[in-house]
Amino acid sequence: GVTLSSPDGLAWQVHTPEGLLDVTPRDLATDGRRVVMVGNHGSALSQDGREWVEIDDLRENDLGSVIWTGEEFVTARQYASTLSSSDGVTWQFRSTVPWAQAEVRDMAVWSHFSFMVGEGGGIAFRRHDTDQDWVLVSGPTTIPLEAVATRNGTTVAVGGDGGLEAATVILTSSDGIRFSRSLATPPGVATADVTATDSGFVAVSNGTDWGGGPSLLYSTDGVVWNIGQFDGGTGFPPSELDAVTSVPGRVVAVGDGASVVSVDGGATWTWSEFTDQRFSTRAVATDGQIFVTAGEGRSAFTSSDGVIWEEHPGSFGSGQRNAIAWGNGRFVAVGDGLEVYTSPDGVTWTAAPSPTLHLHDVIFTGTDFVAVGDAGAVAWSTDGAAWSTHFIADRPPLRGVAWNGTDLVVVGG
Repeated sequence: GVTLSSPDGLAWQVHTPEGLLDVTPRDLATDGRRVVMVGNHGSALSQDGREWVEIDDLRENDLGSVIWTGEEFVTARQYASTLSSSDGVTWQFRSTVPWAQAEVRDMAVWSHFSFMVGEGGGIAFRRHDTDQDWVLVSGPTTIPLEAVATRNGTTVAVGGDGGLEAATVILTSSDGIRFSRSLATPPGVATADVTATDSGFVAVSNGTDWGGGPSLLYSTDGVVWNIGQFDGGTGFPPSELDAVTSVPGRVVAVGDGASVVSVDGGATWTWSEFTDQRFSTRAVATDGQIFVTAGEGRSAFTSSDGVIWEEHPGSFGSGQRNAIAWGNGRFVAVGDGLEVYTSPDGVTWTAAPSPTLHLHDVIFTGTDFVAVGDAGAVAWSTDGAAWSTHFIADRPPLRGVAWNGTDLVVVGG
């Protein structure tokens, strides 16, 4: 790398110091006595901006930005954490960055506050004179979102990446517009669905690419989340979970070859195998009396308790059912293919033309069914049979939809 120095900001002198041979510079900060440079593969320190010495504590770290707060230097390791130093030589861990898998772009100081911005529009701040951690303001993730639910004015959106660089994403909002990152655990699961319950929210995961099983998360406020625990069952537990719904006092989630049930708001769960373990469910809904699930096969399943299921072969044609909703006296099932399906009881189903291929979610607002899918498709219908369709500009893939009482909230990516 090279550096430039100037006594007046007009005339500049170029320097090629040996201490920067391994560092690709990205940012500078000074406390008035020394200059700290950070970048890819490490950092360096200089007393005059001409001669540089690599900082051992930060060697081989990819650093996005550095600031002087008036009391200490603070720098951000990409995708990981912030570090601080009073002298630019000895550095210690400060805190994790407030978002996952998004690069820290820049940092700044104003009054008693430090500000951080990241890839995808993330903004966070913290006070210097307290032990407060970084507080996320907006733009919390670049990871695709899969599902969304609302309860008592709070909207929760979930998603994630189940690969080796796995990250759980759970976002909350009081208006459906400005979202902040929730405290979600564990960090290594791809959250597939979320539902509102009579005591809060429950989210389920479909496991990880590296072999981790499903996780069940529950929260009373959508902000702080806890991990639910399996507490026995019949047969084998599901290897993944893809959908969840609830009635007062009972939460039911479905996945590969089995369902799981909780009667304490998501803290403990029991599982039950389907008769045909090959059946992989992707959707579940309830009318308050019975639960209905469907997925990759041509069968629908119904249950009064989410434990014992009755199969109804030949309910559907080809393709996969991705979501089911109840409203206006009928169930509506949508998915991949040329048809959607309606049923008054979850047993007998009638096909109707699908408004578009690859619908991923459907809800009932109280007056209309609304479905979302690929290419920015938003479709609505009063009866689930005749649909009107609108395509959002830029045609993003839409994965989830919820109704908060006044507005639709749609997520995807």
